[in-house]
Amino acid sequence: AYFLVSKEKLGKLIKNSVEAFANQKTISYLGHVLDLSNETFRGFIVGQLTDALIVGIITFIGSSIFNFPYPILIGFIAGITNIIPVLGPFIGAVPCFFIILMAAPDKAFFYLIFVVILQQVDGNFICPKIVGDSIGLDGIWVIFAVIVGGGLFGIIGSFLFVPVFAILFKLYNEYLAKRLEVKRLKAAPSNADKA
Repeated sequence: AYFLVSKEKLGKLIKNSVEAFANQKTISYLGHVLDLSNETFRGFIVGQLTDALIVGIITFIGSSIFNFPYPILIGFIAGITNIIPVLGPFIGAVPCFFIILMAAPDKAFFYLIFVVILQQVDGNFICPKIVGDSIGLDGIWVIFAVIVGGGLFGIIGSFLFVPVFAILFKLYNEYLAKRLEVKRLKAAPSNADKA
């Protein structure tokens, strides 16, 4: 709470410290990195929310097609919990399973099959595509970031490593582009050589 209250003072202190100790080139580059980070994290959050909405809608439609009881409630729970990476879909599946088990016991097992199939499709195709497009990263790199982040830092890592990896990936591509441009300029024949 104290951090949030004093964030403007802290931000001003950091800005003044950077301006006092860094040269203009470093200040400009740090500004670029902060802008890129802000844009990437915003895109990531929008992508996660969009994916959760799509999963909620698909769950509602599937529940209606298969005549699971309370399809609106089940779709809502699935969508909300899908915001949580990795474990969210399974956390949401538990209350939905018990709701269906109490209302229509013969359909509870089929609901579990439906959830497993939906999560495979979402985890391997829908989420990487939506989140990847929103942060400018190919789907394969999103899956890679989730696996590496989850392996290194657990659930939080699988969530946060995707935008962090996207930022690093973009900065590395910018660095490569500059290096290649310098190399091309050095390799280009000079006017003296042409003469």
